[in-house]
Amino acid sequence: MNRATGITAGRKLPLVAGLALAILLGGDVTFRFKVMPSVTASAAITALLTYLWLLLSIGILAYRKTSGITWNGHVGDHGVRRVTRASKAIPATLWIFLSWAVLVTLLNGVTVGGLQNLSCYFLFIGTALIVSGVASEGSSIGFIKGVVIVGWVRAVMYGVDLLLSGFGASGVSGPRVFAIQALLIMAVVIPSGRGEKMARLLPYVLFLEIVLSGSRTAMVAAALLFVWSPFTRGQRGFRPVRSLVTVGLLATLGYLALTHLPQLRNRFLAEDVTLINGTPVNTSGRDLLWEVVIAHAQTSPWAGHGAGSATAIIREIVRTAGEPHSDYLRFWNDFGFIGLGFWLLGYMGIAVRCWRRARARSSGDAGVHYAALMALLAIGLLAVTDNVLVYFYAMVPFGALIGLSLACPESVEVSGSSNLKGDSHTGLHRADKPVALAR
Repeated sequence: MNRATGITAGRKLPLVAGLALAILLGGDVTFRFKVMPSVTASAAITALLTYLWLLLSIGILAYRKTSGITWNGHVGDHGVRRVTRASKAIPATLWIFLSWAVLVTLLNGVTVGGLQNLSCYFLFIGTALIVSGVASEGSSIGFIKGVVIVGWVRAVMYGVDLLLSGFGASGVSGPRVFAIQALLIMAVVIPSGRGEKMARLLPYVLFLEIVLSGSRTAMVAAALLFVWSPFTRGQRGFRPVRSLVTVGLLATLGYLALTHLPQLRNRFLAEDVTLINGTPVNTSGRDLLWEVVIAHAQTSPWAGHGAGSATAIIREIVRTAGEPHSDYLRFWNDFGFIGLGFWLLGYMGIAVRCWRRARARSSGDAGVHYAALMALLAIGLLAVTDNVLVYFYAMVPFGALIGLSLACPESVEVSGSSNLKGDSHTGLHRADKPVALAR
């Protein structure tokens, strides 16, 4: 520990962040198995994680009231300061959202599906709280390295699936599951992994595989991550030029792919189409699902119908569908404008906190914070047309990344102009002279 900073400079990875890496590697393979006739292994894991995370979260919040206790191997009030900072880093509006969601669900009736949805929301918030409470500013190093390894394993596995089954392959995990997790991996690696060749290559391999998976919203989100990437490099004079070049390349490649790959063209412009301003767009039936959810939400627009309500009404009216395929419409239907508003405020609050931490550091040391911002963008876009916020295999890694960013103080005070050497793209400072981190 640097005595001048009070911040552990070790690279020890918190256990919860390590479990997040394991979940990122495994995807949703457990969905294929059942522990009971009507309960999948995926649902059982979600319930178990929720129980454990609840205990850990209570411990984190209770610990801020103590002092002089060993925390991460250090004695004194340093751990208390870090846990106190972590508990304050999670926006209050997210806790209000969670409380409101539970209240509305209790008033409208609890269902198994509703409990699973609530669990996933809590897993995101709880993971961010736990990781931010036990991590130090150097903990992101091990996490980023782990994500690169996991990313290459997933890329190779899905690459084999594509070779065997072709476009839209479903192998160990389905194409949508792969695309969601590949996006999270890209969000981590693009701003944080520019130091090594394999890390630099990985996002491009994953982007190609996302395109070949046929996951349309994920393709758009991945392209936007590349467009934004020049703005995380600290080269202020060249960022707009690099961004324009990236946009041009992606537009050209997108046009060539749509004109030369019939399967990809059909995913966007054929099959189950809806005319939008005269242009046929493949919505995969989402327009019908959204009409059903909107009509139901309008019967209780402010308070909502409780967790699981959107799924229940979809399965009642559209027998071939299972979910609303829009988390924002789900929030409106289940928790009303009140719940949706609290979620959006909390989500934007996290983005502001991560942005402040990124801007307070040099480009080489801000990698984990830009990674968190990219993940917020990617998940936020996916939630428009997908059910990403009710998937534990997305929420736990996502929450761990947010927690690693929030574990760092918002500002960095440097005594001296040349006492910092950035450990590139990790968020760790190596100090030759004392460095004071603002509390």
